[in-house]
Amino acid sequence: MYYLDAPGEGTAASAEDQDPADGDAAGRPSPSSTPHRAGYTQVELTAPDAGYEFDLKAGKVVPAETATWFLARDAQSFVPSEESDSFVSDGEALTVPGCLHGIETKPVTSLPFSALAGERPFCVRSPDRRELAVVRLRRAAAAGPVTIVVDQYHLG
Repeated sequence: MYYLDAPGEGTAASAEDQDPADGDAAGRPSPSSTPHRAGYTQVELTAPDAGYEFDLKAGKVVPAETATWFLARDAQSFVPSEESDSFVSDGEALTVPGCLHGIETKPVTSLPFSALAGERPFCVRSPDRRELAVVRLRRAAAAGPVTIVVDQYHLG
């Protein structure tokens, strides 16, 4: 006589048996399965100097230290808001799943203008992890204006 295990009983699937889109062994969703929708796309913003920052939630330029989720700048680099996560793409394209995967595997702590030349895409996740901005540096002058192009997404 043979007995079959009921569904969900018996041997557990190994990590190799799992579909990465279903999440990890602990049940956390994978970056590729994180639902998202666009908040705004291809918004070009120019901050005239370091007295202004990019409000990533609203998609506009605001006086420094007035936004909760922002991208500020100094003479040589971007400065994301505290508790934000960032990732710089190795290629020309950056998707939401690619960004989330990059944040989880290769996060960066600095965003120098020199590393972002040629509109190399990078992303910044909000401190509450509910929003994500994919950013491209269009132009930067050390003491002058900085222009970016931003796509913003709502996660979850």
